[in-house]
Amino acid sequence: TWASIGSCAQIGKNVHVSAGAGIGGVLEPLQANPTIIEDGAFIGARSEVVEGVIVREGA
Repeated sequence: TWASIGSCAQIGKNVHVSAGAGIGGVLEPLQANPTIIEDGAFIGARSEVVEGVIVREGA
């Protein structure tokens, strides 16, 4: 099983992305904010993290 990560997503060090997770990162419209996953975060299976969301360090 795979995870989908958008081309403009910013992912920190030691981040675990589980199977089937989706992380947004396409900056459309132009004023949209990027998806940011900070260091040490855990993204669980089949999670969806959309554009503009910030997952803080260690979450």
